[in-house]
Amino acid sequence: MRIAEVARVCAFGALVVLAACGKPADAPDAANAPMRKAGLWELKLTRDGKSGKLGWLKVCLDAATDSRLGVFGRHFAKGDCQRSITRQDDGAYRFSSTCTVGGGAVVATHGVATGDFNTGYTIRSDINVTGAPFEPMNGSHAITIEGRFNGPCPAGLRPGEVSLGTGMKVSIDQLSKLAGAAESGGL
Repeated sequence: MRIAEVARVCAFGALVVLAACGKPADAPDAANAPMRKAGLWELKLTRDGKSGKLGWLKVCLDAATDSRLGVFGRHFAKGDCQRSITRQDDGAYRFSSTCTVGGGAVVATHGVATGDFNTGYTIRSDINVTGAPFEPMNGSHAITIEGRFNGPCPAGLRPGEVSLGTGMKVSIDQLSKLAGAAESGGL
């Protein structure tokens, strides 16, 4: 794997860790979280108003993968979290969480998710990280994730796999391992 590709994977994993703390799918608030339509989703991550170097990522989802990953990243970080998700009368989802993750870092997040989750959605969140062993992760950031549905997953991209646009594919499990390494300071 080339250094640039490793950096892209690490950046995506770090953003996922920053975007939401882990909580099992059977947690009480999980029933309030939206599910995305099965198929190919393109995701664009923006941090502090600047597009990431990753551009649009392609993620293949089926019901099991989306349940495991979730719109709010339920199973990436294995931290101790206090979390709430509520659906508003206008259909938007408001969420907040405070999580203590590996190495004693505290990640506080609040935001809103809008869209129908069948054709597209947008998540806007404000995140504050303190005490991370990897110093560049600390601080306050505004993160926007745009998702758009693109139909069935193409041949060669299975549920749970992410295409980084460079031709490189990585599985959700690989991202989870990278996220765990990032939160413990191993990256």
